[in-house]
Amino acid sequence: MDGDDLLTYFLEVTDIMPGLLATVAWLIREVALFVSYIKNNAFPQPLSESDEEKHLTLMAAGDENSRNVLIEHNLRLVVHIVNTL
Repeated sequence: MDGDDLLTYFLEVTDIMPGLLATVAWLIREVALFVSYIKNNAFPQPLSESDEEKHLTLMAAGDENSRNVLIEHNLRLVVHIVNTL
């Protein structure tokens, strides 16, 4: 690789770096927010068996709100599974 090729390569790499650094900074911020969310025990309580059954039935019928309720109330389980891995 001669001097001109090296300069061209360097300029191409430095053009990519700001985007890459911004992406890494965004990822670190999102992970930090998620960790603080987990540590503050900001999870909703699990649904009762009857409520869970009701929302499962509604979700199967296409109710988007019930789907979201089930996801939100099962976050504690997701964190438990992640922590055991």
